[in-house]
Amino acid sequence: MSVARVAHLPAPGWACAECGEDYPCQAAREMLAAEPDRRAVAVYLAALFIDAVRELPDRPVTDLYARFFRVVRRDRLTAVRHDPWVPAGGRPR
Repeated sequence: MSVARVAHLPAPGWACAECGEDYPCQAAREMLAAEPDRRAVAVYLAALFIDAVRELPDRPVTDLYARFFRVVRRDRLTAVRHDPWVPAGGRPR
């Protein structure tokens, strides 16, 4: 995954360093959704989610979960045309 190309990165307080929106902001979500390796995106966001849960104890975990993981929902990743782990029948190997 080419995280370096994502100009919109998290800053202290979990705002986007570029635009100030909650991270991941709309621009970061679009860039991450276009990433062809959705597993790498999921791992990256999972690590950020864990840090955010620790650093934002007043935020409901369910809100943070939705904030980070809506990026990796299968139906939102239209850039991924074929998942090698899921054969044509739709069942994982």
